[in-house]
Amino acid sequence: SLARRYCASLKSCEGIVLPQEEPGVESVHHVFPVRVEERDAMIASLKERGVACSVHYPVCLHLQPAFSTLGYRPGDFPVAERCARTLISLPIYPELTFEQVDYVSGAFAEALASREALAG
Repeated sequence: SLARRYCASLKSCEGIVLPQEEPGVESVHHVFPVRVEERDAMIASLKERGVACSVHYPVCLHLQPAFSTLGYRPGDFPVAERCARTLISLPIYPELTFEQVDYVSGAFAEALASREALAG
């Protein structure tokens, strides 16, 4: 229900990609990742607004030292690499309230709008 509330609140934001579920599949939403360009600037803007967010998977599997023997190089999986550069995990946990989700969503929309205003 928290993830659905995030999606409903953020669906009108342009320039982001929200998590999507395949028909007949329901995610447990242990993280709530949102893709946005200039991720680091967005994280800083969100932190200024009191929103704790993080990057859960900053390095793709094919670039992890444990898989170096497979011989993959940067650029071999461009979609995965772009995701690693653009994903922000917004807060999601069982005790989070709808009011807190609404605050995070509002702060995200404000940060996105202010970023766009600076770029434009």
